[in-house]
Amino acid sequence: GIEIDVFSPESPLGLAIHGLAVGDETSYAAPNGKVFAVKIVNVETFIG
Repeated sequence: GIEIDVFSPESPLGLAIHGLAVGDETSYAAPNGKVFAVKIVNVETFIG
C-alpha cells in the first residue's frame, strides 16, 4: 500500500481519519472522485 508520512488535517484524508485509532479502517473520496480505502497502522505527532 501507500504510506503517508505527513498530511493536512483539513485535507480529504485528514478529515476522514480524524479521531481514528491504530487498526481502524475507513475510506474517503479524493478531489478527483476516486475512493481510497485506508487503514491506520501507526500514529505519531509531527515535529518540525
